[in-house]
Amino acid sequence: NGGSTDWVKAVTRTSSVVNTYNFGVSGGGANTSFRIGGSYYQNSPLVKTSQFDRLSINTAIDHKASDKLKFGLNLNYSNIKRKTYFGGRASANPVTSSIMISPLRAVYNADGSYNQDLGEGSPTPGFNPVSILDETNQNSTINTLIGSVNMDYQFAKNFYFNSLYGMQAQFMTEIQSVLAGHPVYTIMSNDKGFLGDYRSTIFDWNWSNTLSYRNV
Repeated sequence: NGGSTDWVKAVTRTSSVVNTYNFGVSGGGANTSFRIGGSYYQNSPLVKTSQFDRLSINTAIDHKASDKLKFGLNLNYSNIKRKTYFGGRASANPVTSSIMISPLRAVYNADGSYNQDLGEGSPTPGFNPVSILDETNQNSTINTLIGSVNMDYQFAKNFYFNSLYGMQAQFMTEIQSVLAGHPVYTIMSNDKGFLGDYRSTIFDWNWSNTLSYRNV
């Protein structure tokens, strides 16, 4: 690395890039209408190896079966993917530590391994910022589905029955991996790494039925 290292440049991109794409379609006939839309958001943050992506799709259908009976359907789906480093202890944060380390310290040793001897007052051995980005990962995925279906029926003059069922399902996964040599927790020894796989599922629903009088 020569005699000077730009540690901030070593762990950050020159710019943060955001791309957003949107689409929408609608149509229908005399008794049925539909709407479909969506967006894709892609973000490459300043910190190298980090990424954030979000896909969203929504749709709605309305159908008039007769003058007295109507149906409706709404669905929304989103997929979020987040990739970043595993920070753990404060000094393992590559952005913070990149400001603290002397530029006289090289990223790599002569044999190509990561230089973990970064001088007095610098991060804990094993927390070379570049090695944290390359050898630790925290990747998460969230899939969310929100939907509802409803029926509206006029069973007598000015009297209506409405039934609405709504639900939300969410599936979350997070994978954490840290190679040996990075004691991101105080209880970890330098020769140990770890792999974590965390999953959770949430499901909620609600079904409401109402009778109403409408003089319209």
